[in-house]
Amino acid sequence: MTFLDTEIMVGAVLKLHREHAACLAELEDSVRPFTNTLAIAETSAGLTGFFKVPTDAGTELTLSLRVIARPSTVVSDAMDELAGGQHR
Repeated sequence: MTFLDTEIMVGAVLKLHREHAACLAELEDSVRPFTNTLAIAETSAGLTGFFKVPTDAGTELTLSLRVIARPSTVVSDAMDELAGGQHR
């Protein structure tokens, strides 16, 4: 199992990130990747705050990690709430 931290997730979804290729490769090469609610929240905050990605786009980028990251039920519920319950 591979824990995905904020840096890997932000770098993987943000093409203009200086480490995009390396982060994307790390994500794609991960064995049974997983994450937690803090890393999800930090990813969203980093995209919209530090990188100034518009909120809607930042939310979509964060939610795109759901398929890859296989978050726990608690994280899935939090991501569903973030998406307005549209991703079940």
